[in-house]
Amino acid sequence: MQDEPVFHDLPSGDPLNDPGVTKMVADIAQATHSSEEAVRALYVSAYETLNRDARIFCFVPLLAEKRVRKILQKHACRAR
Repeated sequence: MQDEPVFHDLPSGDPLNDPGVTKMVADIAQATHSSEEAVRALYVSAYETLNRDARIFCFVPLLAEKRVRKILQKHACRAR
C-alpha cells in the first residue's frame, strides 16, 4: 500500500484575509504614505499573479509583499 502525501504546510482558509496580511498592508501603507485600500489592491493583484504561476506556494506572500513595496517605491521616486 502506497502512503498518501501529507501536506502540513498548506495554508488553511483565505490567505488574503490572514491577520498577518492585514498588518503588513497597514505597515506598508503607513511607511509609503499610501491608503490601505490601494496597498491591499496591489497586494491582492500581486498575490494572485504569483500564486497562479507558483511552484512553491509558501513564498508567494513574501514575494507579493516585496513586489508591492517595489511598486510603491518606484511611484514615490517618480512623484518627487
